[in-house]
Amino acid sequence: MQTRLISGVVKKFIKPFWLISFLAIFICFMVVYALLAEEVVFYYNETSGRITSISKQNFFFGGLGLIVTTNLILYVFSKLIRVSYKAEETFLDSLADWFIFLGGILNGFFVLSSVFILLFNRLEYFDPRPLGILLYLMVFVIIFWMIRLILLILRR
Repeated sequence: MQTRLISGVVKKFIKPFWLISFLAIFICFMVVYALLAEEVVFYYNETSGRITSISKQNFFFGGLGLIVTTNLILYVFSKLIRVSYKAEETFLDSLADWFIFLGGILNGFFVLSSVFILLFNRLEYFDPRPLGILLYLMVFVIIFWMIRLILLILRR
């Protein structure tokens, strides 16, 4: 009884979490776009001086396409699971929630990634190394969430 109450409370916060993270990535992405130079550097090798970069517009539209596509796919999967099976089974309901929460986690990763790229391109003002640690932590959160899917499937 206690775990059902807790899971019911958590379920109420999954969609707002995803929606807030979706809005946050759009706002963050617009600010990053406004602050970037015309060329966005992704890689710089100090020994050879090699620079890999793309234009600001390509970065913006490519990133926007990735964000929208990722969120759309995860949201559609979630809705298909709920509509197809009418969410009567707790496993399918949990699986649909898993997809929505994964969207929120990936949006957080996109926020950190875009801010990291901004800081990397403005090295004269900021040091991006502390944010790099958070990016690695987000990768571990994504891996943890994938393990959660495996455990969810095994418990079925």
